[in-house]
Order: sequence, then C-alpha cells, then structure tokens
Amino acid sequence: MSHAHSISGPQYVFKAYILSASSIVVDAIAPVAKAKNYTVNLDASGSATITVANIEDGSTDNCSVTSKSLSKTSFDCSNRGDNTVTLTVSDASGNTNSTTATVTVVNNPPEA
Repeated sequence: MSHAHSISGPQYVFKAYILSASSIVVDAIAPVAKAKNYTVNLDASGSATITVANIEDGSTDNCSVTSKSLSKTSFDCSNRGDNTVTLTVSDASGNTNSTTATVTVVNNPPEA
C-alpha cells in the first residue's frame, strides 16, 4: 500500500511516497550437533547412567538450541563394551540434527 503526499513551495513540488511492507523470517537452518565419546563405569548393582552433558560437545545453532536428547541413557552388564548413542539437537523452528558418539561401558570397580 502506498500513500502520496505533495509538498509545494514557491518553486518546487515534492512528492513523498510511504510504502508499507512486512517480512517473514524463516529459520530453515538445522543446528550443528557435536558429540564426544564417553566411558562409563558400571556401579556395584551393575548399572550406569549418562546425561547429555557427558556426550554433548558444543552444539550450536544460528538462532538458539532449544533441546538436546540422547537415544540411550541407561546401561547395564549386557551393554559392556562399545555402544552407539545418538545425540539429537533441536532449535525453536523445529529444525533438528543428529550425530553419534561411542559410549564405552566398563565394569571397573572403584578402588577402595
């Protein structure tokens, strides 16, 4: 929509146009998911738990990261050895990206 306004003086006539516009910003860029490998010890009952903080390694987004999740957080004796865990990172626009890390489950009793 435009509106024309005329300003006139003794020798000059000026026309000014006021245009209105709107813009929509769409975030179509997925976050960058970064993960690091991690080793976890089974406890005395034969279980272990990890958190996102153990695996996440500086994931970023052009706007903001709103959530981070892991495909597996609990381990037991049957998981001894290397396990692939997926880190998924999401942003406010619903864009997601994933990467994997190796979680090595060991059964090393703590030293007394």
